[in-house]
Amino acid sequence: MTQTTQFKVAAVQMAPVQNDTDATIDKVVGYIREAADAGAKVIGFPEAIIPGYPWWIWMDGPIQGMDLFCELYSQAVEIPSVQVARLSQAARNAEAYVCVSVTEKDGGSLYLTQLWFGPSGDLLGKHRKMKATSNEMTVWGDGDASMMPVFATEYGNLGGLQCWEHYIPHNVATMAAKNEQVHVSAWPIGMPDPSASFADEQCAVGAQYYALATGTFTLCASQIWTPEMEEKLCRSDAQRQAMAYGHGFTRIISPTGQVIAKMEHDAEGVLVADIDLGLIPVAKYFMDPAGHYSTPGNMQLFVDASRQKPVFILGRARGPLLRGHPVRSSVESRHPEGAARVVFARRRAAPSAIPTSLGARAPFSAIAVSCTRAIQRERTPCKRFTLPVGACGACRRSSKRCRGSSPPRRGGRTGPAIASRGPTTGTPSASRRRSTRIA
Repeated sequence: MTQTTQFKVAAVQMAPVQNDTDATIDKVVGYIREAADAGAKVIGFPEAIIPGYPWWIWMDGPIQGMDLFCELYSQAVEIPSVQVARLSQAARNAEAYVCVSVTEKDGGSLYLTQLWFGPSGDLLGKHRKMKATSNEMTVWGDGDASMMPVFATEYGNLGGLQCWEHYIPHNVATMAAKNEQVHVSAWPIGMPDPSASFADEQCAVGAQYYALATGTFTLCASQIWTPEMEEKLCRSDAQRQAMAYGHGFTRIISPTGQVIAKMEHDAEGVLVADIDLGLIPVAKYFMDPAGHYSTPGNMQLFVDASRQKPVFILGRARGPLLRGHPVRSSVESRHPEGAARVVFARRRAAPSAIPTSLGARAPFSAIAVSCTRAIQRERTPCKRFTLPVGACGACRRSSKRCRGSSPPRRGGRTGPAIASRGPTTGTPSASRRRSTRIA
């Protein structure tokens, strides 16, 4: 991949059409087009822009705002969906990388998610906010480290975080370790109270710190507060007084912490700036927190990037395996008693998936047991599998079909193969009768 070091980036400052996904996407698509017309190759949007940030959780509390939550729930973005397809097409038309923060519905729950689209329109991946902040926990669930992607592209390594994730040292260290180069920092509005820890100035400082600490170009994109949002969300004079129009703090920041471009706090639009990835080595020369400026001999961070789920459902429903042999779940198959019956259904699994209690020759001995039981019931040779050389006692040549062996005896050993067999119909031979009695 040939990397372009000098290009334009864009951070969008806008207000949503609160709790209206389709109308908000109309605005988002329009700003993607505007940024593309300005030549931007990486475009970042504010936090929870589709379909808007749930500000009522800070006004009345979760119970009083239940009707607004139900609206948000009904408007949440699902993957796949027509809404996602529209965003995908917009990125394709723009021939740019686009990062859009949405309220995502997955199953019965909601998550705050950054969706990343490529110039071809592909949904490259997503980042879920690791920890919902305070009252946000009544709306959004938590993400995990499996959804902290950094994408290697022709425009550098792209990644993103949302709001107070920029304050968490563990998040900063993790993203720095992935050698992120262009970062989308997504925020809602800054609160009007200047003493609040999430006032606009404090949030802007958080984004600026992130750029300086990680040595990345940071696209800080924020929402603004509008009269339309006040009309939709505020239900008392006290609530209206607590908010104020504008309070955006969108800016583009260099790896050395310099603010390259900045937008007025009450304006909607696209902020575009030229960047040069050649400045990153200058910043890294002085401080690379995941490299030469780290102290692995004293402190280390271990990140579990596996998907964390509260419930793991193993296996899947299938049709009948053999006549009279119902297929059991993979949970049941872990028990030696059920292994012989389900091993055909799990023939593509790794050898470790077969219980070792079936003997030293597992998994092939387990297959042989199933073949024997099929023969006993069907009175016909097993024609389902050709096993490798030495797979079981009845098949030591690759050209032969498996004709079964005796089932496992006590102690987990597999009995000898059937030495002789009667005709395919009628009474089995003596050796076959002995095998049948053991089963």
